[in-house]
Amino acid sequence: MADYGKAAAAAHKQMCTNPGFGYTMALGSRWGQTGKGYISGSLGGIKWRIKIGDRDCSSSSIDAWKAVLANTKYAHALDGAVNTQNIERVFVASGLFVRKPMSFLAEPGDLYLSPGHHVAMCQTQHPDILSEFRINERGGAYGGKVGDQTGKESWVRSYYNYPWKMIIHYNGKLDSKESKSKTTSKPAKKTTKKSIDTIAKEVIAGKWGNGETRKKKLKAAGYDYAAVQKRVNQMFR
Repeated sequence: MADYGKAAAAAHKQMCTNPGFGYTMALGSRWGQTGKGYISGSLGGIKWRIKIGDRDCSSSSIDAWKAVLANTKYAHALDGAVNTQNIERVFVASGLFVRKPMSFLAEPGDLYLSPGHHVAMCQTQHPDILSEFRINERGGAYGGKVGDQTGKESWVRSYYNYPWKMIIHYNGKLDSKESKSKTTSKPAKKTTKKSIDTIAKEVIAGKWGNGETRKKKLKAAGYDYAAVQKRVNQMFR
């Protein structure tokens, strides 16, 4: 079944783990202009094809999403996105994304964003894994050879706080109704202490931290982490 968020995450992961994709912010190569060939893939019937070559954090995230949207009516909806400064505005304006606070639990394909600085893509919730293009083999943003020379110019790693300022969340608009119903059909579970709603509001207020820290604190306090986080997400829908 269609899940464009997971497809975008898979496409970005493929870019981050292919040695043909290195890091650069140079205008003449940050969209893969100097690379050769293409990668392709599919997930749940969603196909993508992406030119091999160097990217930076924003161009890689944008290209991954544009690739999975290529055969939909939103094929050109993200064309105006070029960097971390305008990615929020263009993605949200497309009608496929909404801005969420960091208390929201990101889903595959969502973007962790610090405007003007950095962006990474959520791969999985449990464990918290993200993918990102980060730095070239010289330890900078310009120069260097095409492709990943160190195996660390782009990578997939555990979640960390950049610090991020927001999450750009894919709203599931293009996914099948069957897929949506499965993610919303189960009611939130109750804890034996404070109510789910009370804990969710505390999470939103930042009292339980983020990522793995939040998960550990909630479990240690005897709360159902998945149920609490689900309720947090529901409060923002």
